[in-house]
Amino acid sequence: MIALTWEDVDVRTMEVKVLRSCVRNQFGKTRTESSCRPVPLHPIVFNALLNWRPQSRYASEADFLFPSIQLNGTKPLSPDSLLHKSIRPALARAAIVGKQIGRHSFRNSARDESAHAGRGH
Repeated sequence: MIALTWEDVDVRTMEVKVLRSCVRNQFGKTRTESSCRPVPLHPIVFNALLNWRPQSRYASEADFLFPSIQLNGTKPLSPDSLLHKSIRPALARAAIVGKQIGRHSFRNSARDESAHAGRGH
């Protein structure tokens, strides 16, 4: 999620293409071949991204979806910073408690939802 750029968002299929990893601001290949599979976006998330892009200082194809403003968009936000400053407070505001949310939660949730949708759940 951290290494995603706007060009990774496929507006036709409502998916993101996971093409690279970012660990401690070092970019590289994904850990496994299956990690490169497209991840479907929920329509609410997809629309939020489309609405947010024109408001972002960093909206060109090569810019990160989650850029570090402090680093002038040259690097993405730190995953730990994103979790502690944005995601966990949002969960608390939504009264979502008792859930362990980490870096892989979002991809796994999207993959699980996609699998259920394919089985008619």
